[in-house]
Amino acid sequence: MGIPKAILFDLDDTLIAFDSVSDPAWEKCCRDLVREHSLPADPSLLFDELKKTRTWYWGDGARHKRRRENLTEARREIVLLTLPALGIGGRDLALELADRYSAYKENLIRLLPHTYETLSELKKRGYRLGLVTNGASEVQREKLRRFGLEPFFDAVLIDTEVGFSKPDKRIFEHAMELLGLAAGDVWMVGDNPVWDIEPPMALGIYSVLFRGGRDGPTAEEAVHPDRIIGDLSELLPELPCRTCL
Repeated sequence: MGIPKAILFDLDDTLIAFDSVSDPAWEKCCRDLVREHSLPADPSLLFDELKKTRTWYWGDGARHKRRRENLTEARREIVLLTLPALGIGGRDLALELADRYSAYKENLIRLLPHTYETLSELKKRGYRLGLVTNGASEVQREKLRRFGLEPFFDAVLIDTEVGFSKPDKRIFEHAMELLGLAAGDVWMVGDNPVWDIEPPMALGIYSVLFRGGRDGPTAEEAVHPDRIIGDLSELLPELPCRTCL
């Protein structure tokens, strides 16, 4: 492991809490809806059924790529598919639940611990930083603006802008091209073993799996990262000041 010249980061659930706040948001919205409308339903059962529908809905690759451009409508579709199976509510109630979830989740999205401090310190030490993320362009760029992350990055690659989506290795190759660096000069940090770790490792990029307090890889995960961290600040001891070398 050499000292890199640049570090690539994933965005969602690596720098900001996004997918990781989905379940708490759905659970609260289900409880509130059942209570406020006195629905003859168990909130936990409603949540479980929504999770099943959500897993099925996003499990279709073509639909995932198409519908992520409008998450509000996708969430409405998921709820509209779920409620009739439970025999509760109609279209208006389904839309209320979906839109309530969208609004509540937006309030839960936040920077993960030590994100700003770690990126700031890496820039001070002379490292170039890149972002490689999947998602709708407007949504991802709004997150960067909202949390003041844009100035940190020398290159921002959003799959809907560049035409390649993780886990396609070409998006990482494009990142290296933009930075003018070879694989041996770059690290990648991300939370998804299949999307963020396996492709760059295949290219020879040193890859760090960010777990953010979660357990390490399960027995089902065949991907073996070069390193696992639970906090972004754990990167700093391994990365000396480049301008001082």
